[in-house]
Amino acid sequence: MRTLYCLLLASLPIFSFAQHKVKADEINFLVGKNTTKFLYEFGSETKPTQWVNGNSYSLNVNLELAPKHYLRPEVNYYQAGAKSSFDNLALGWKLNYLGFGCGYAYKLLSLKTISLYTGASFGLDFMTKGDQTIGNERYSITDNEALKRVNIGSNVFANAKFKVTETLYLQFEYRFGVGLNQIEKDSGEKTRNITNSAFIGLSFKL
Repeated sequence: MRTLYCLLLASLPIFSFAQHKVKADEINFLVGKNTTKFLYEFGSETKPTQWVNGNSYSLNVNLELAPKHYLRPEVNYYQAGAKSSFDNLALGWKLNYLGFGCGYAYKLLSLKTISLYTGASFGLDFMTKGDQTIGNERYSITDNEALKRVNIGSNVFANAKFKVTETLYLQFEYRFGVGLNQIEKDSGEKTRNITNSAFIGLSFKL
């Protein structure tokens, strides 16, 4: 009986979404800056890396599942990488990713001129270009396949939208992201991306 009761409670949100017609609510264009680095392990030892700056771009759509609940498919392009050193030799990585993802957003607050959202997303990113510098020498990561081309990422985000007109909104968004898979090909090393991103953009009511 307890199991049946738990299953019933778990099915209520799904049933609620099923009763609500899914519709495209907004389309969002975002441009931002990020800081990224690697979570790097060599054997059992964690090696520190330093943050580097990059750019991020996003196009996503809010699909209303139910009042205050949104599905958010997305296409994005962003720069990642890190800095480090070894025996006083500077090391650097610059990686460009094209990604496709999907997230869930919940509307925390809805006033006349401002709306606040929070949520989480997952994405599959493909490295379109990558470079590594060792001292003054630069090497192509994509040509020599030093790192895996696919990055599986997860993000949590907070978003604020300010009403400009009935159909146009100005928005600001912060994201914190961590790679779920390790992108290092060497079996003795583990490397994952970690990202902080801040965006500004426009939202168009559909």
